[in-house]
Amino acid sequence: MRKCILVPVDFLDVLRRSDLLSAEDIATTVRDEHLEAVQDPKDIAKAFLKSRQLTLFQANHLLHGQPRGLIIDEFKLREILGTGGMGWVYIAEPRDGKGDPRQRFAIKVLSDRIKHDPGIRARFELESRAGLQLNHSNIVRTLKYGQTNDLYGEVPFMVMEYVEGINLQDLMRLRQGPLPWPEAAECIRQAAAGLQHAHENGMVHRDIKPTNLLITKDGHLKILDFGLALLKDDDQAEFSLAMIFGHQCLGTDDYIAPEQSFNSHTVDGRADIYSLGCTFYQILTNAVPFPLLRTPQKIDAHRRSPFPDVRKFVPNLPPQLVVILNKMVAKRPEDRFETAAELAAALAPFARLKPIEFDFSEILKLRALEARKRLQAAHPSSRSNSSSAELKASAPAMQMQPQANIETHVAADTASHGSDAKGGPVSKPAAASHPKLHSLELDLSHLPNAKSPQMFLQPIPGGTSIPLRGTRMIIGRAPESDLRLDSPKVSARHAELRFEGQWWRIRDLNSRKGFRINGVATTDQLLWPGDTILIADQFQFQLQEDPGKEKPRPWLLYGGLALASICVSLGIAYLCGLFGTIR
Repeated sequence: MRKCILVPVDFLDVLRRSDLLSAEDIATTVRDEHLEAVQDPKDIAKAFLKSRQLTLFQANHLLHGQPRGLIIDEFKLREILGTGGMGWVYIAEPRDGKGDPRQRFAIKVLSDRIKHDPGIRARFELESRAGLQLNHSNIVRTLKYGQTNDLYGEVPFMVMEYVEGINLQDLMRLRQGPLPWPEAAECIRQAAAGLQHAHENGMVHRDIKPTNLLITKDGHLKILDFGLALLKDDDQAEFSLAMIFGHQCLGTDDYIAPEQSFNSHTVDGRADIYSLGCTFYQILTNAVPFPLLRTPQKIDAHRRSPFPDVRKFVPNLPPQLVVILNKMVAKRPEDRFETAAELAAALAPFARLKPIEFDFSEILKLRALEARKRLQAAHPSSRSNSSSAELKASAPAMQMQPQANIETHVAADTASHGSDAKGGPVSKPAAASHPKLHSLELDLSHLPNAKSPQMFLQPIPGGTSIPLRGTRMIIGRAPESDLRLDSPKVSARHAELRFEGQWWRIRDLNSRKGFRINGVATTDQLLWPGDTILIADQFQFQLQEDPGKEKPRPWLLYGGLALASICVSLGIAYLCGLFGTIR
């Protein structure tokens, strides 16, 4: 495949057509930086970066020969702020001569894949209308809703306040663990205050979770993403979405209230309180309440299974907070807090506000990296171009991939077999070749015995079982790796196995080749006994329980079946005789 090579005149022409800079500013930079004789388009782009006239995001966009898409309405897009299930969020600034150029905004635009879908556009408009009605310090404000044009028609966009914050999911990954209970209580208290304002204005969020709760360095929390909000004063719009587009059961499976999983357009604010309780549990324990692999299993657990005891993971949690949490996640709405304000008042005595330490510039780099991976996954052919046409920033060592926003469309009782984490059919593991392994070395001497049920990685096609030890194991090519796979296809720090209280999870560490679970490429997933893990398309393992565990004896199994068969036969004979006597 040919690489994307741009000549200098092409870059400058694309820059002029983008309307990011005036012709005078471009000419001045070309003259001052002596760019007339420069041949490499990257060097030209770097000159504009040096003068702070372009951002890295803008320069890369132009290097790919794309002049459109960097101007929306009266705003210039500067950087990627985040990505989600519906679209992209950018940092934007006013265009020249319109407002303070240092002022920042967040602009949300539907992704190319779904921006012309009428159902998604209707949901996006509802989100905008919901946001425009809300004005609370604990909710990200929506400032404007409008439409812009691209080559294929009108595209809606939303202008929101810009918040330099980190969501609670990424904060736990940054800290590599849960939040202390006073900070967790404060986060939930602020979220409850914002929800109370939404509920008073006739709205139910319906998608409260850690990734939708943003916290700033001074500890101020804001709720974002009203993309699934229910507007009580617009029943007709909700009915239309349900009947025409099938938007009947909406939410995220790890946090959805039982009643919401049956019918999401008849819920009230207490469904948000349940989801907030699941979020409270997660930021206290660093684990979701029901860490099962398949969506139907999680839905069923929210409906029927007892909520896990938080004290198993946070033994020092005040008993009053345990009571509050259990009331938030009661199965029946009438057993929960009546209002979010009541919940906020109950949490106030235990909540403590603390500054949050994080480097926002590093977070933006991670989000840009994640956005690039999403684009490459959607357009694999662009991978060969990106290496030659992109300027790259150094990526931080910590990986913080946002949790996928799974909109769950679930029937009342869905079979739990044959589906993946999003409810779709499970792909069979790809047939993996088994080349000669260069070497596989294991060093667990520094790890304590695992406090989890003993699990093992069984090499495929064969070999000695590898025990999972401690709470964290690094897989990679580096000599200090816990599980060292000596192959050029394996990155120095390839993947991490982490025990999260009940289950093991595998996460990608920005490796080159990644891994597959049951034949499906992923970057972060809980593991289940029987799962196959393919590292760098070369080393394959299966997760197994203790191979030394005593297995049921076949004769007991067959004997039990025979006895059950005899009992059934005798019962049928008795009923037949009884029926004959009655006649």
